[in-house]
Amino acid sequence: VKGEHMKRLFLALILVAFSSVASAATIEASLDWAGTDTSGKAEVSMPCTITIHNASDDAVLSTASVSGPVTGYAMPSWTVPNQNNADTVLTIYAKAVDAAGNESAHSDTVSVTIPGVDTLGPCTPVIKITVK
Repeated sequence: VKGEHMKRLFLALILVAFSSVASAATIEASLDWAGTDTSGKAEVSMPCTITIHNASDDAVLSTASVSGPVTGYAMPSWTVPNQNNADTVLTIYAKAVDAAGNESAHSDTVSVTIPGVDTLGPCTPVIKITVK
């Protein structure tokens, strides 16, 4: 992280929508970015690349290029496999990197629960005994 060139980055919204494939959830995230450097002045090294990362392993999940401030910017969606018998909690954060290679600190993290496939057990059987 290069102190004076960090970007203010705010993760604004995360939505979960299910794709037509039963074994994966499509994740859509939108964000706000002020378009400034850490001194509050307009970023001079445009465009900036914004990435969304999985907080558990820092893997890049979505990437976009912006040339100025954005509000409610729709990032490219990605898919996360649904697990059998368990929900998945996905925690993400975002970063910005300007054209000069200066990287921002990461945003606050945001979590979403992705429902698992068949997380409910079968109903309880009813037993009846007849003695003859």
